[in-house]
Amino acid sequence: MSLSRRGFLQSAFVSAVAVGMFSQSAVSAFGQKSEIKDSKGYFQVPPQAYGERFFHFTQTTFEPYLQSEFRVTVGPYKVVKLTLVRVEDQRPRKESQRSEGECFSLLFKADDKLSDLQQTYVIQHEALGKFSLFLVDAGEKDGHLHYLAVINRMQPSERPGAKSKNERTGKPDM
Repeated sequence: MSLSRRGFLQSAFVSAVAVGMFSQSAVSAFGQKSEIKDSKGYFQVPPQAYGERFFHFTQTTFEPYLQSEFRVTVGPYKVVKLTLVRVEDQRPRKESQRSEGECFSLLFKADDKLSDLQQTYVIQHEALGKFSLFLVDAGEKDGHLHYLAVINRMQPSERPGAKSKNERTGKPDM
């Protein structure tokens, strides 16, 4: 099968336009502008996030509150009580596979269903206050529904006030 020069140029032009459209849509899919990246090539954290209460929570923030009650308002009149039953480190076991940051999960049990949807809920806790958390259905066990949240922070050193590591030595900057 032979391909004419005109057919080749048309195919090349359509391909170039498609690649250009898809490369722009990848950036917009993350809701970021391509020129707003940090020195490591990650998208920058929006300034509004620094003011969010949950932005400053870590795995150790939740550990003292195992077996304590959290409340979620579902709809105008329904409040579902959740109990934090597990806080678990989710980072890779091999040190060589770990990146900067933390990854942990929170497992809650509930006596009542939140929703059929996986979504972000506003959580209320006596000591931690009010914050938003994305919860997914983790199944049922022992007559209780379970919901899971996974927190994955790749760059804790970029938080305001956090000490960053020297890239050459791997030790914290002073």
